[in-house]
Amino acid sequence: MAIAGTSMSSPHVAGIFALMDQAHPDWSPATVKSALMTTAHQDVRDNDRVSQADPFDMGAGHANPGGKWSKGSIAQPGLAYDASLSEYTAFTCGMEWG
Repeated sequence: MAIAGTSMSSPHVAGIFALMDQAHPDWSPATVKSALMTTAHQDVRDNDRVSQADPFDMGAGHANPGGKWSKGSIAQPGLAYDASLSEYTAFTCGMEWG
């Protein structure tokens, strides 16, 4: 029996988040989350470990904190959003809040 799924991804992502927070103390939690999500890869298998997972099975994908932290890695993402509650509220409500 393999241990997989949300039960194992949650502690792994929490650990990666802590490493990212240590490496970039000036980043907001939203920026760290965005860096993790935009650098995840989608080569993820479903629970049967054979078929390709669909977007509802994998979320943003597989976070890969290992290797050299260079451009394109989670430590130096090409794109990371620093969204706050006001941006999310404006997006969901269709308003332009300052």
